[in-house]
Amino acid sequence: MKFQLKQLTLLFALPVILFGEAADHLIFKRIALAPTNAEMVVIHNPTNQDIPLGNYYITDAVNQSSLKYYYNLPDSSDFWSGDSSDFIARFPDITLGAGDDLILGLHNEEYYTRYYSDTPDLVLFGDMLNAIDGQMTISSGPASFSFDILQNPEVLILFHWDGISTIVQDVDYFLWGDNNHAISKTGISDYFSDTYVLNQYYMPSIGDHKVYFRLFSNETESTLIDGNGITGHDETSENFALSWHIIDNVPQFSYTSDHLIFKQLVIAPTKAEKVAIFNPTIHDIELSNYYLTDAVNNFTSKYYYNLPFGVDYWSGSSFSDFIARFPDITISAGETITLGLHDVSDYFDYYSTNPDLTLMDDMLNAIDGQPSKPTNPNFDLLQNPEVLILFYWDGASEVVQDVDYFLWGNTSNAVDKSLITGYFPDTPKENQSYMPINYEENKLYHRKSNSEAEFFRTGGNGITGHDETCEDFTSEWNVVYNSNQIAAISDIFENYDPDTDYTDCPVELIVEGVIVEFADIRPKGGPQNITIEDNEGYRISLTVWDWDVASSFIGPMVDPYNPAMYVIQASGCLDYYSGWQLEILAPENIIEHSIYNTEGEFVIGDVVIAKIEPAPYVIIPSMGERLDFTYSFPSNSRVVVRIFDLSGRFVTSLVDRYYSQPGTVLRQQDNSEWDGRDHLGQIVPPGTYFMNIETNNFSTGKTSMDTAPVVVGVKF
Repeated sequence: MKFQLKQLTLLFALPVILFGEAADHLIFKRIALAPTNAEMVVIHNPTNQDIPLGNYYITDAVNQSSLKYYYNLPDSSDFWSGDSSDFIARFPDITLGAGDDLILGLHNEEYYTRYYSDTPDLVLFGDMLNAIDGQMTISSGPASFSFDILQNPEVLILFHWDGISTIVQDVDYFLWGDNNHAISKTGISDYFSDTYVLNQYYMPSIGDHKVYFRLFSNETESTLIDGNGITGHDETSENFALSWHIIDNVPQFSYTSDHLIFKQLVIAPTKAEKVAIFNPTIHDIELSNYYLTDAVNNFTSKYYYNLPFGVDYWSGSSFSDFIARFPDITISAGETITLGLHDVSDYFDYYSTNPDLTLMDDMLNAIDGQPSKPTNPNFDLLQNPEVLILFYWDGASEVVQDVDYFLWGNTSNAVDKSLITGYFPDTPKENQSYMPINYEENKLYHRKSNSEAEFFRTGGNGITGHDETCEDFTSEWNVVYNSNQIAAISDIFENYDPDTDYTDCPVELIVEGVIVEFADIRPKGGPQNITIEDNEGYRISLTVWDWDVASSFIGPMVDPYNPAMYVIQASGCLDYYSGWQLEILAPENIIEHSIYNTEGEFVIGDVVIAKIEPAPYVIIPSMGERLDFTYSFPSNSRVVVRIFDLSGRFVTSLVDRYYSQPGTVLRQQDNSEWDGRDHLGQIVPPGTYFMNIETNNFSTGKTSMDTAPVVVGVKF
């Protein structure tokens, strides 16, 4: 029976761009190294034939010093290193269909699911077989599944052996970090010459939440004949720099949270203390049963989850701790509320604007008649270290529900409800992630995207079933400049003279904007230029002379193949040369502020029919206006969203992709909206148009459609 592979979820739904002839054998498509439970390999079948995998093997087991190599497998000795973090494994007797992908998790299924919230097709510990029956070649110890499997540097090899021949056949070969793990079978009996080790290409090393991604389904090889590959290629000759890229591991930013989330926290100076709470869902949320607290006392066992019993639910410190209930207000879908943690006058003194709420003036005591807010607004409320918890209690249940949870400094204030009656296990305190202490008064903690990097999205104490204590804050949050430190790019145009001599950096500024262009002019004697654009459409060039952008952490942000858009903050010296520019002296002078998914934000939900909902207003594209829209679809569907004119003529296509899970995608305020242009990039004439969605279920053939009018205007 043919093995039926799962359809790839949104996690792997990036396009494969075809340049040249597709490979005529199996190829690696995606490889993730870190963190440990993210390790996986995707193998793609680019051919038009189903391929049985029973004689295919995969390995990272190379030991140069003891001359142990995979190609010794036919001799049944010296074919793997024997190291517990190495493996040489045989695929089970399954078939990989033409055009399909196979997802191989490199630990057990639990580890994979913690990171990706999905199940792989196969796992190394559970499905894969030892290379030779009776010889352990996957793990030398029972706990090895918790070790890092793929190291930096390393090699990964997919190969074929029929069980009879005296030689193996390379299928695909991938090398990263350096070429110390490179393999050459030159001079080995019965093999053709491989590429000389020192001439083999390799990819740079990557860290957490990054992934190697093959751009093309062909291989950029210099030797296509007389090689040791299964179809005669020299697999060791591929130029990885041309066929592979490094991108963000999509699950970290692949869906929008389905509950309220913290967006920003300011802890210093005292007057600036604030919390911003964002509603990433498609529904308005009424806040009267929501609570906020930093009141945890591990020494006296006083915790917020005791609130239903009316005792021991906060530390009792009237100076620096609080547990407060929100007033009867609503936070709209897609909106943010700002809570100042002192009074209005303090907040205004620092920000020159008013917050939506303040702790002193607007928030309520957790229980009427029992003071649970500070009595002196002049004390620091958010300490170093500290925890902040947003939670929900309906006033009747004996349990509360976590909504969002943020921990910084260390785990001394962490909360674990694992042994508390009525609660699921939380992440153990010692395993909880936390952000480093931020001592800089003009900076704040900022969530980069509207998702949460959580391991457990079921069986938790969160309001939607997540374990809020397991979020990986270091991948999801960063420290950025507070808004009152940022210079508006428009102010530079208005307040500075281009004819002024800016030698020796008399003016140093911090600017913020989305990266829109990158140019490397060094071959012509110039700098590298990163162009950013602010919310008003003003642009400024960031010039780099003394360091390489592509090899720094900025590299993926300027990669034209990366579909994400990045908002950055940059501090530099103001100058003018054919336009305003800031010279950026080092990579650390650039901070990644936010990431926008140009394909919108996905919210999983129960949907049975297609629905399209454009925003109910007229847009004027000539003024840079864009049209927000949302679309919903059932599971296992190809989703196509197009624009047509009144006569039914095609204008442009906005969406064409597969979704395995049902839900709604929000395309708004992140450059994923419709810009009022046709498929040629031209602004459409004013008038009425139709936005149409069509979904098709691959398994059942069932289709669903919906249409809604949109109006394009013109400025007179």
